Amino acid sequence: MSGQGGPGWRSGRRREALRRLLAYPSGNADRMWCHDRLARGRSVGSGLVEGCCKTAIAARLKINSARWVPRRAERMGHLRRLQYSDLWNSYWTSRAA
Repeated sequence: MSGQGGPGWRSGRRREALRRLLAYPSGNADRMWCHDRLARGRSVGSGLVEGCCKTAIAARLKINSARWVPRRAERMGHLRRLQYSDLWNSYWTSRAA
């Protein structure tokens, strides 16, 4: 047990943790986009997506006596997503062209 729990061990662990913490931003700069999104007034959390799934998808799947085959439920989800994102008309216009 020598070397474990002593002051040198603790400071060595702390130093390594600090080194890793300081290196994190430079190694993950491509994933640090929160500030840019917030500056543009856009969401950074998953709450918006989860709320949409609850409203648009789950509500439709949970209709009384409804039975869904996974393939058809997925197709319905795609259509509901178009409807809720205001892309319904542009989608069907592009399909007709």
